[in-house]
Amino acid sequence: MSYQITYSDADEIVEPDFHDANVNGLLVTNDKSLLVSISGSPCGNKCLVFHGLERLRCDDFRQGNIILDITVSSGASINVDDLAYVHEVERDTPFLQSAMDRLRSQNFLLVRLNPSYGCSLVGICQSITVEDDLFSGKL
Repeated sequence: MSYQITYSDADEIVEPDFHDANVNGLLVTNDKSLLVSISGSPCGNKCLVFHGLERLRCDDFRQGNIILDITVSSGASINVDDLAYVHEVERDTPFLQSAMDRLRSQNFLLVRLNPSYGCSLVGICQSITVEDDLFSGKL
């Protein structure tokens, strides 16, 4: 089952509510998708799916990762610091402007999972969906 995603004015996902939920696992598939298994109050067991994954950086994955918030940027709202982070380059790297132009012209999303504890994740993808947890009973 797919769930509708609702955003705040600050591009933060507010529904489903992932605040204080746990990141349990990540799976990158052969079809360029990223599955992020998320559980806990108040969202229950869900899977955040990144479709058309272009780039991924995940740091500090630990047992008991706690989500502070998840933000989704597109077009002019994509931050150059986030783009530099995901590409692991300095902010003033000449490559970033062409990368930014391409992301904006092709309508890519930059998704940032900000932690209260543990896993920090930034991904560039074509779209995202929230599904029933595809890992349920397997983790």
